Amino acid sequence: MAEERLIDDDKDRRYKIRKNADGEDELYIDDSIDETPEAEELFIVSDDEDEEELVMTPEQIEARRLMQEEAEKLRREKLSVYVAKAEQKIAQSDFYGAIEELEAADEYAGGDGDYYAVKLMAYSCNLTDFTRGEECGEAADGVKNFASEERKAQLKNLSAGLYSQIEQVRGEVTRLKEENNAAKSGRREIFLSRRNKALAFFAATFVPFAVFLILSAVFGGKIHAVNNDFTNLTLTIVFGALAGVNFIVLLVSLNKLWAGIRNVRLNESNFSTKLGREYEEKNAYLNTLLSVYTAFADYDIS
Repeated sequence: MAEERLIDDDKDRRYKIRKNADGEDELYIDDSIDETPEAEELFIVSDDEDEEELVMTPEQIEARRLMQEEAEKLRREKLSVYVAKAEQKIAQSDFYGAIEELEAADEYAGGDGDYYAVKLMAYSCNLTDFTRGEECGEAADGVKNFASEERKAQLKNLSAGLYSQIEQVRGEVTRLKEENNAAKSGRREIFLSRRNKALAFFAATFVPFAVFLILSAVFGGKIHAVNNDFTNLTLTIVFGALAGVNFIVLLVSLNKLWAGIRNVRLNESNFSTKLGREYEEKNAYLNTLLSVYTAFADYDIS
């Protein structure tokens, strides 16, 4: 069967069907035809066409559309039932029960703003408890992206004490950061001094070790050069022994150098001290509060 594959990036090109030499239908471009939709046997190929619809009848396309609409309707109905139950339990301060309803509704959530708003209220106990920071942050992102202005206004009304809490936590974070940086600075000078001394000690032990090792190898290579001459053998043994002693000292200096480098590195990590960990925890908590509040209200975080 004769077959011709036609590829054209221009969506407005027109095509016609004709009989080939074998009496079969084939598609071809007719450049001479007036590009108007009035000619018979003329159609437009669009990049946006659904590939599945190209092989479906109009009845099948309509049936699929109705099926998709019905599935979407059922999804929204199921979701609304779960969300309504969760809101009722929140009104009764049963936040754990509300979370259970929302977890059951998760597969129907999609990009539903009401679901995320109620989820934020449940996990934060009506915007009063943000210890479950990961869940609150996830729900806040959903509120920011999908919730209606009415829902955001509802959350803002609930957040009366959240703004003052943010300001309080910001002050604590600033204080902890300053104390942590001051402590780091004080330790940094000591640890850098120890590291530099350890580096100098390592260099002082490595050089003689390398020299004795090389001399031992040199004289060891000359042991058999002269018969009955024990000078080279003696020197090989002496320098080998000195290299061995220096190797032990070298290991000690290397251990001190490694400890010095490690202490300098750990000093820069906030997680290596109690004060640093407290700062990181408080700062993470502040970020959670900010992500929640800015999901439905304006806040200058500069």
